[in-house]
Amino acid sequence: MMRLRLLLLMLALTAVLAAAVLLGSPYAPVVQPVADIETVWAIEDARSESETPLVTALENHGVPLAYDAQENTFYCTLGMDNGDEWPDIHLTAPDAKDVGLVFVDDYSYDWCRDAIRDGYVYQVMAYTDEEFAYFDLVFTGLMQVQIQTQEIFSEMDIPVEAVISDHGQTLSSHARAHYRGGVTLHGPKKAYRLEFTRNPDGTGKTIAQVPRFGQIENLILIPMLLDDTMMRDRLAWDLYGMTHPEADRYGARTLAYAELFVNGEYEGLYLLMEPYTHETELSKRGGGSAGTSCVYRTGSVEAEKDRAGRLGAYIEARGYELHYEPAGVTQFAAIDDFIALCKEEDDAVFAQRLPEIVDIDSMIDYFLHLQGYAMIDNVFNNLFVIADYENGAHRIRFAPWDMDMSLGTPGHPYDMWVYFPPMDRALDLDVQGIRSRVLERWTQLRQSSLTVENVEMLIEQYMYELNDSGAAARNAQRWEKEDYYLDGAGIVSFMADRLSLMDQTLEQLAGIQGRIPMLTYSDYENKYGTIALPDSPE
Repeated sequence: MMRLRLLLLMLALTAVLAAAVLLGSPYAPVVQPVADIETVWAIEDARSESETPLVTALENHGVPLAYDAQENTFYCTLGMDNGDEWPDIHLTAPDAKDVGLVFVDDYSYDWCRDAIRDGYVYQVMAYTDEEFAYFDLVFTGLMQVQIQTQEIFSEMDIPVEAVISDHGQTLSSHARAHYRGGVTLHGPKKAYRLEFTRNPDGTGKTIAQVPRFGQIENLILIPMLLDDTMMRDRLAWDLYGMTHPEADRYGARTLAYAELFVNGEYEGLYLLMEPYTHETELSKRGGGSAGTSCVYRTGSVEAEKDRAGRLGAYIEARGYELHYEPAGVTQFAAIDDFIALCKEEDDAVFAQRLPEIVDIDSMIDYFLHLQGYAMIDNVFNNLFVIADYENGAHRIRFAPWDMDMSLGTPGHPYDMWVYFPPMDRALDLDVQGIRSRVLERWTQLRQSSLTVENVEMLIEQYMYELNDSGAAARNAQRWEKEDYYLDGAGIVSFMADRLSLMDQTLEQLAGIQGRIPMLTYSDYENKYGTIALPDSPE
């Protein structure tokens, strides 16, 4: 009876092959339903075990599966909304000629959500007339990014092939890529930047249709090394986006969690983000802004790569990087007045010149997000300074970047004041009644985006994506971490305390008459200090 079953199985596979040949289509073997153990043993007994995998490429409904060659494991993304029932799965091996494929483990006995969440591993047998081999299959809920290259990664661009898959959607594209970031350059889990190209040698930048992101030119892959929760950067952007939508200039970014595979090796959990394209962002204002405005970013002058830098006004080791310069504009001419203003010693001159050089509403808005999220790395670093040309002069506006050190980064107390020197001085001098304007805008934010309820809602969604996709546990195993389950409760607790304290602090600040020592004598060698207003609550 067992021999008869085996014979029928082989005849069925032969019929599939013959039909493919008759129709003139490339042979792509289909993974057959689960075989009983006697059939599997019979296949093994009639063949020798292959020393190398017989299948190294697999697709589900034509969408390529990620492959970890180190572990001989394929990863099939199914999304996060399946519940108990399995979606239709149709696995084919497009490059496996004369190979039969059959499930050894029957996934249909399990609930889909359990298999995804707990990372169940299912075994599949591949066999030819003479050999057999096994590979493993894991189902995941997240997007997948695959990068392949023959060259060595560095901070310089190299040509790569990129495949980005979401359940039911995929992009295969030529691209160029390089390592990015500061701290991450020196760690084992790297950050990457992808730029999509028309040509396989990495030339001819183009726009690609990326799952979840739409048509974009670039994508950055953030390893979230500084955040064990893997939620802070995304939460800060999502809260920011509630009041600064993506349609606004320098508004929110599209973000998504994904699992990364580089040259056939699983690299773990990443946050995907579309970076700013400065010319595009400036153009949203209209009026030829992209042709007249400049964009700078605060950072360490010594740490610059290929961007020009100028010494800043706060700390001697800090300065500005030039990120966008239209034709005909001298590199730092657009920001020189702002730098001079920050160095101005005369308070009366500072108070008079500030509204002429700086867009006060933009500075207030940036300051409130800075304090609201406790963004300790977004003044002397990761702050975009936008110099817009209007009425014959440049005026300064501000936008955030890379908010991973925020929302209660471990070791940083909830009652800190994040230093922003020009804003601190404006508050100290109460330029144009700025203290009352700050409180008015804060009240608006607290009634819209900056609420504990929004924080709880977003954290719950992130925890579901990270944990129930199985990715959090796989990432912990890959990088030998203890956090197999990621928990954002600490962020919620921090934000509840933080927002309540800022309510009290900003209301108190608006009612103070005279100067404020905490702001007058701030120690800008550090990024933050403790809130110490007169009669501040213990």
